[in-house]
Amino acid sequence: MNLKQCEQIIGYTFKNKSLLKTAFTHSTYTNENGGLNNERLEFLGDAVLETVMSEMVYKYYPNQKEGFLSSTRALLVRRKTTNELGEKMGLRNYVVMRKGNNNFSNITGNLFEALVGAVYLDKGYDVAADFIMRSYKQHIKMDKLLRKEQNYKSMLLEWCQKERKEFYYELIEETRIEDNKIRFQSRVIIE
Repeated sequence: MNLKQCEQIIGYTFKNKSLLKTAFTHSTYTNENGGLNNERLEFLGDAVLETVMSEMVYKYYPNQKEGFLSSTRALLVRRKTTNELGEKMGLRNYVVMRKGNNNFSNITGNLFEALVGAVYLDKGYDVAADFIMRSYKQHIKMDKLLRKEQNYKSMLLEWCQKERKEFYYELIEETRIEDNKIRFQSRVIIE
């Protein structure tokens, strides 16, 4: 792995280069070769990412209630968004893993979270927050994402609760599809 090139791609220079190496080392590699992998950094990075996005959403939407803030944060930190971010940053090109094992669907999102954890340990919360916000602004169109992705079910339930309307769900149809997944259609009955 070319550390210098990797740092240029992510736009951050590490004081402790071993954190960068660990952030890009997948468990499939360490299972065979030993050493540290990125799972613990991913765990830490996930928590830092959620905190930074919570703070950002809280400040950006000063008049919104908790339910809206939670669903907005969830859109920003969900795996689909972090995967997209990791892909656009080109993180997959630097992962160190067992040969032939590069079809993990969430690998780039996991790598981004591990990087966040590594930056946090390298230079602290403020620098990690700057890294996150810069990465999102450069690669994710946040306003477009927030407009496009609406959780209509949550919005309806919040309205029912606010208006003190009774509601319940009714299953209409259930269909088994591939890989033991179930597709269902239901409706909500309000009073």
